[in-house]
Amino acid sequence: MANYFESFSIKLVHKGCTDSSAYNYNVDATEDDDMCISKVLGECVEKMLFSLSLDTCDSEEAAKALKAKTFLDAYTQSLKEKNSVKIEMYKEKLADLCNCKTC
Repeated sequence: MANYFESFSIKLVHKGCTDSSAYNYNVDATEDDDMCISKVLGECVEKMLFSLSLDTCDSEEAAKALKAKTFLDAYTQSLKEKNSVKIEMYKEKLADLCNCKTC
């Protein structure tokens, strides 16, 4: 009786955004998860949030930044759900807040 071992390989799949032009690009992703976010929209929300200071926390600017973050979170959740109606709705709301007509 001969002893032998068959070789095998395991391919690890890392899901994530594989679009290098996207805001949430994942360099380690080997399979796209359809969750890519426009770089313009992501950076817009980030800029709004990071431009706030403790002096402006009760301002209209802070309210707008919080609204943008809420819409970005809802947009991300809609992508997870693959809900095309919500995806478009939140994308439009973010584009309006960011004054982006081509996002």
